[in-house]
Amino acid sequence: MLYVTSSGKHRISSGKLSDALHWRGQTCQPQLDDGLADPQTVTNREGKFPVRNFVNGPPTETLLENLRNDTRYITTFTNAGWTNDVMTVANMIYLGIITSRVAVVPPFSPSHIGYGTGDFPFGDFFDLPRLRDALDHPVIEWRDIKAGNSTAHDIIGCWSAFATTEGRPRGSQLHRTLGVDVSHTRVPDNIRLPNMHVSLWGLAKLSFPEGRSEALRDTQPIPSHSYKKSMIPDETFMCFDMLYYTSVFDPFEWERDYSPVWRFVGRHLRFHPNMIKLAEGYIRKAFGLFEVEPIPKFVSIHARRGDFAWLDAVNGVRASLKAKHGVSISPQNVIVLSDESDPAWWAEVEKLGWKYIDHTKERTIERYGSLWYPPLIDAMLQAMGTGFVGTGGSTMSLVALRRTVAWNDGEGVMVPWGQENLRNDTKYITTFTDAGWTNDVMTVANMIYLGIITSRVAVVPPFSPSHIGYGTGDFPFGDFFDLPRLRDALDHPVIEWRDIKADNSTAHDIIGCWSAFATVQGSPRGSHLHGTLGVDVSHTRIPDNTQISGLHVSLWGLAKLGFPEGRSEALRGTQPIPSQSYKKSMVPDETFMCFDMLYYASAFEAWEWERDYSPAWRFVGRHLRFHPNMVKLAESYIRKAFGLLEVEPIPKFISIHARRGDFGNYCGDSPIEHCLPPLSAWLDAVNGVRASLKAKHGVSISPQNVIVLSDESDPAWWAEVEKLGWKYIDHTKERTIERYGSLWYPPLIDAMLQAMGTGFAGTGGSTMSLVALRRTVEWNDGVGVMLTTRVVGDLVYLISRLRMDGTSNTKLVFGNYR
Repeated sequence: MLYVTSSGKHRISSGKLSDALHWRGQTCQPQLDDGLADPQTVTNREGKFPVRNFVNGPPTETLLENLRNDTRYITTFTNAGWTNDVMTVANMIYLGIITSRVAVVPPFSPSHIGYGTGDFPFGDFFDLPRLRDALDHPVIEWRDIKAGNSTAHDIIGCWSAFATTEGRPRGSQLHRTLGVDVSHTRVPDNIRLPNMHVSLWGLAKLSFPEGRSEALRDTQPIPSHSYKKSMIPDETFMCFDMLYYTSVFDPFEWERDYSPVWRFVGRHLRFHPNMIKLAEGYIRKAFGLFEVEPIPKFVSIHARRGDFAWLDAVNGVRASLKAKHGVSISPQNVIVLSDESDPAWWAEVEKLGWKYIDHTKERTIERYGSLWYPPLIDAMLQAMGTGFVGTGGSTMSLVALRRTVAWNDGEGVMVPWGQENLRNDTKYITTFTDAGWTNDVMTVANMIYLGIITSRVAVVPPFSPSHIGYGTGDFPFGDFFDLPRLRDALDHPVIEWRDIKADNSTAHDIIGCWSAFATVQGSPRGSHLHGTLGVDVSHTRIPDNTQISGLHVSLWGLAKLGFPEGRSEALRGTQPIPSQSYKKSMVPDETFMCFDMLYYASAFEAWEWERDYSPAWRFVGRHLRFHPNMVKLAESYIRKAFGLLEVEPIPKFISIHARRGDFGNYCGDSPIEHCLPPLSAWLDAVNGVRASLKAKHGVSISPQNVIVLSDESDPAWWAEVEKLGWKYIDHTKERTIERYGSLWYPPLIDAMLQAMGTGFAGTGGSTMSLVALRRTVEWNDGVGVMLTTRVVGDLVYLISRLRMDGTSNTKLVFGNYR
């Protein structure tokens, strides 16, 4: 293709681009510049590629009227946090280079500071004329094409990488501020890379006729959000929903030394001279310098939060600079940039003689009229030192480190995640959930018990929505269970992942964990939480001698790994399994001890939670009480079921957990009505529980004071329940999901109702019923029964385990319920 100037002369020929881009090697070689140049060396602020050569004229009311018909363009949208958006735009520019398209950079969207702030123009922060010269490639802005005050709405067709990897297109606040209504088309599945990523060269194919034609075959555009128009991706103005998760070869390629986007685009994204002058003013003020005094060499720190693992890192960087350059940096020449809000933490910074920018005191927002300036100034200061210390897994730190090294010939180090918010005098333990909600409760209880017997702080993960759909999002453990009460009951520290790592963190931490699953099943157990918690895990098999039977492993065998001798023995003769995304091999962390899955863990024998001596239940599980807010919510559903006013007391009742939906799959060729307990069996069970309560406590429970919880979807079955006068919760009718905004609430409410009665009847083989039974007996001094059926010949064997006084009395009831 040809880029054509307004005079009709060829500005860049396809031959010149071919020299710059080595297609087969998937590399490009634009003009390079090294080190920090004086911003005043940019004498021609238009650079090599004046914007006017790539548009029809001044910014217009609509997008399409200002696009040249002899030029092809490429763009994307930002909405993922500022540094991620910088990386997104750099990825897009690189894609523009390898497809010979004019890159149209969007403004920054204030997703991290609040949408009321307004967008920030890309070219007001980065030096675009200098970028164009360095790349030898045209880069313009959206505001060069469409007027910022335009009220026109352009309907455009774009490609969606996010719809292919995540199931739906990625929206952006920029659609509104730029005045576009986007119809998305999924990119082909074959361009996917691991961990949400897609191939940049796979996307490049879509820019050319053959690849575009192949991709549009057998796919339909998704209607636009506002006008519901379906449009295939525009051929001239090629656009993508989001390009953060894109790489040439490996996921998260910006962290690799060969990263093509960093090497050929990112390192040329220099700050605008006006912004540099602004940043230098803040540096001089921090060091108490006059405007004419030179700025000394310094080390900058980007601390997401934490304690002073940073001092050792700073001293290491200072030593490296001394060895490499003979440069001595004063121990006090350190500028700390952090989102930490604790005054005591900042007081410790001051004690070290380190400097920091107090944007509140400096009235930065008021002075420059925008919430954008504090983070932008911080981003510049992070990259203007000779040394840098950053937070592992933070993209802001990652880019600042790369800038420090590439621009300033500096030295830098990343403090691995954990070191900045894990105490160096404390040991921790954690695991991951992803096996169904009740199984996950048991998993976490096993982990907490393991924390007790190894004297480690238990770090509980959120619940993963494996049973209700991953699009739902995780549910914080401490929003359902009463953690302060648990800590008091255990006399042991229990914290949450969110206490350590911010929920909105985009950092990816590579950690070493033990894998019980790899030993008993041959491969580690993955978890959706790896993605949502931002961890990439390298697993190491636990020793074979920790296996008890079947899938179960010994909790005490795992406890050995928390101590030096057992750890040393276990690591002898074994190698870590490389992590899924970054392919890093790491031995299990000694401070932050983690396991892939602890559901199949017992002290002595398999399925120990069913036994009366179960240590995980007795010492942990029984103390996992519901959060007061959740109890109040459950009580409101009980009152509504019984037709009670809020002030009326809740009567004693019996709850039933009749698990039928998925358990019906185990019936094989037998009809479900012959395989699962019929309502007549549940009636017998309820009457048995009522009789036991009468005998044990002298408590009479009305035959109608029964609440049925079930996954049964057959209306006829529920009609039979109603005939018995029993109550149930219709979450569809109650609009539970809509009311509380999450698919989590129906099963969580049901789990509480199962455990809040004086009597309980549950489904044998269901861990949800098992735990509800244990809670009913333990918390409410209640009575329970578990029903399960097996088809043998013409008879159905109904096995009932009654709990009268805390012990298990098993009796077999032979009956034909057909």
